[in-house]
Order: sequence, then structure tokens, then C-alpha cells
Amino acid sequence: MSHCKAWLQHWLATGTSDFYAVFYGLGLGLLGGVIPTFLLAKGVPQVGAGMSTILCSSELPVALLASALILAEKSTLLQWCGVVLIILGISTPYISLLRHQHRV
Repeated sequence: MSHCKAWLQHWLATGTSDFYAVFYGLGLGLLGGVIPTFLLAKGVPQVGAGMSTILCSSELPVALLASALILAEKSTLLQWCGVVLIILGISTPYISLLRHQHRV
């Protein structure tokens, strides 16, 4: 907390370009925290709890794919196996429920 206070005092005293860091931080906070949470809260009643769980679990494979494509990071086979296991673990009960509903 004291680091934040020192930064604020420095920014107020000097008016340096750190001011733009505030807007950068606000933008990241909105795009990474506020807006996704709001959209998730609005979307869950529309698609149901099971489907929203599957959609939320897709964040990990998308992040891994984006890190490989955008940042040129190396992804290991073990990481991709973990992604597949997570998706299968979450989606299997929902898929079996859908199959059961179509049989009835």
C-alpha cells in the first residue's frame, strides 16, 4: 500500500507520463475483470449453468493457443493433454445429459 501511495505522490508532484499508466490500468481492469464478469452474469441465465461451465473452461485452451500464436511461446504436449482433460472432465456430464434428453 505504501508503494501505491508513493507512486501517487510522485505522480501528483511531477505530472510525469505515469499518468497514462492509470488509464492503462483502468482499461485492463475493465476488460479483464468488470466486463467479463458482467457478461457472464447476463449470459448464464440464457445458456444454462452446464453450458456456461463449458464456455468458461474454454478460457484455458484459448489462452494457451493465443500464447503460442501471438507471443510465440512454446506449448508442451503435457500442457495440451491437461487442457483436453479439463475440457473432457467438464463437458462429459453435460454431453451425457443432452444425449439422455434426446432419447426420452
